[in-house]
Amino acid sequence: MDNKNEIEELFKKYNDEMKRHTNALSEEFQSRLSAVAEGVVGLGEKFDLLKENVGLLNEKVDRIEQVQNLHTEILNEHTKKLDSHTEMIGGQMEDTSETKIELENKVDKKEFIELKQTVLAMA
Repeated sequence: MDNKNEIEELFKKYNDEMKRHTNALSEEFQSRLSAVAEGVVGLGEKFDLLKENVGLLNEKVDRIEQVQNLHTEILNEHTKKLDSHTEMIGGQMEDTSETKIELENKVDKKEFIELKQTVLAMA
């Protein structure tokens, strides 16, 4: 019986040691798991902040795009006006050239009177 008691005592010690070791491992695992969980929560908060910042950037890009579209429309209107003005100036330049040619072919009044007197004198 002594042997049986010794074996039971050894098993009890072994069993207690295993429980203590298992509890220590469990506590260490729980501690590490808690650290990982805190890290995940921190990453989640950072991700939420990044997501919010991306949303704000998207809003800014949308506003810039709207302003750019408005400016493009204004520039297109100005281009049309410039094209129209260029055509008008071209027409005025043609008219001015024609008027210049007509004026070059005309005799001024003084020359006309002298010419008239010369013709009357010849007659």
